[in-house]
Amino acid sequence: MSQTNSKRKIFGVLFYSALLSPLFFYVWFFDRPELPLSFVMFLYGFWIVMLFLDMRITLSLKDLIKKYEDNGIFRFLYTKYKKSTAVVVQLIIEAVFVLMLPSLVFPREFGVPLFWDYQSSAIFAGIVGVFHGVAWWSNRKNVKEILNNQKHH
Repeated sequence: MSQTNSKRKIFGVLFYSALLSPLFFYVWFFDRPELPLSFVMFLYGFWIVMLFLDMRITLSLKDLIKKYEDNGIFRFLYTKYKKSTAVVVQLIIEAVFVLMLPSLVFPREFGVPLFWDYQSSAIFAGIVGVFHGVAWWSNRKNVKEILNNQKHH
């Protein structure tokens, strides 16, 4: 990966992290109104669609994974196992991460049992969906670059 491309990706992650961090902290540390179920479902759906688009374009070219994939876990799984195994394991890891992390780190008073906070999880899913959308958009450019390089060789 070129140094310019690395800097661009790092800047993109930092930019979107800064953009979304107020929402993230609002979810975890402040009393918020109940979200309508339709909005919760929209956030989960958005995450799933963006995850699908990102995985689809990422898996379209091996060179894309080798040169541009930022997810070290997926890159490792892809090189170590079959493509289908890597995808299934990555999906399980991400689903557990998105669905359970908010419940595990949500501040609770001492003695309050662990519970699944589906609203925080939905907001977190929406945030992760934005990152998948950014990765998908970035990979569209990378695919064009790889295909152009393949034509010239």
